[in-house]
Amino acid sequence: MEPYIGLFMIGVLSRLVPHPANFTAVTAVSIFAGSRCGWVRTGVLVFFVMVFSDLILGFHSVMWATYGSYLLIVGLSSVTLRSVGAGKIIGTTVSASVLFYLITNFAVWQEGILYPVTLTGLIDSYIAGLPFLRNSLFGDLTYSMLFFGMFRLSSVWHHVSRVVCIFKNSVLWGVDTLWKK
Repeated sequence: MEPYIGLFMIGVLSRLVPHPANFTAVTAVSIFAGSRCGWVRTGVLVFFVMVFSDLILGFHSVMWATYGSYLLIVGLSSVTLRSVGAGKIIGTTVSASVLFYLITNFAVWQEGILYPVTLTGLIDSYIAGLPFLRNSLFGDLTYSMLFFGMFRLSSVWHHVSRVVCIFKNSVLWGVDTLWKK
């Protein structure tokens, strides 16, 4: 339960604190938790991250595309990251950022409010979204590397601490045995 609370807090806070547009941890939470916790639990987690933060930030007309993109990213990561490696993490993160960009900019274009519903309007929507894609890529890669890196370090630390405890106990046992003689 604790990892979910931590990921929930990071996801929400990354949307609420001042940050460059689209430089949040939500995609990385979707990717990391999706690879570790299963797609159903992660889908629920990401849904609540978005709803809770949107209660504060405000709801918008293309939420279906935003939320749907995150659910697709959860599914993508739960399939592509069954075995984890740096290349797979980077590839999945870049794919997730591009997927989010394509879906959400298409949804904004489809509304017909900011761009005409023509091929030129769609192209304009994607061009206008490029700075957001750049920020998403930087944020998603940063947070993903942070999550997976910390997870890896914690598992390495766990093994190191076990070896230290075994060594310490065997040394103490040896000293204790010598002391009794």
